[in-house]
Amino acid sequence: MSTHADTAPPEPTAAAAAESVRSVLARAVSLSLTTAGQSYDLIGMHSVSTRGRITLHPRTCSPLERQAAGAPRGSLAALLEFTDIAPTAVRDRVRARVTVSGWLAPAGDGGLRLDIARVTLRTPAGTADVGLDEFTLAEPDPLAVEEAAMLTHLTDAHGELTDELLGLAGPDCRPA
Repeated sequence: MSTHADTAPPEPTAAAAAESVRSVLARAVSLSLTTAGQSYDLIGMHSVSTRGRITLHPRTCSPLERQAAGAPRGSLAALLEFTDIAPTAVRDRVRARVTVSGWLAPAGDGGLRLDIARVTLRTPAGTADVGLDEFTLAEPDPLAVEEAAMLTHLTDAHGELTDELLGLAGPDCRPA
């Protein structure tokens, strides 16, 4: 007889990995950006379109805007990192890390669009490169944006239900 501890989570399919990435991006409020010799932590300064286009919205005259404006050939190599953190207390709050690399170029609205070259998803189940077609076509979990508020409400207002649900989920889901 198998227990929860004996079974590793299955590796995500290409479509599931792409959906996970899109869900992480949908709920992300912050990201870490690395460019040539510079690192930035950006909070509330990006948007993601329904097709997965990432646009950064740096402040006017910010170091990032100046660096992008002075980039050779009109684009700046960039690495964006998103961390998906569970909104409630669990043993390992980091659920996934998403790395998106590409080139930042001026967007029509004064922002910087990322022309994506590579997308990688890292979860406890492993690492998966996500194809650009799968990424573009994937849709985020429709509850991704509301998940934190819903889970926080569930644990704060309905603790007895949370305990029952955690009992059904197994020992790996117990709070820290």
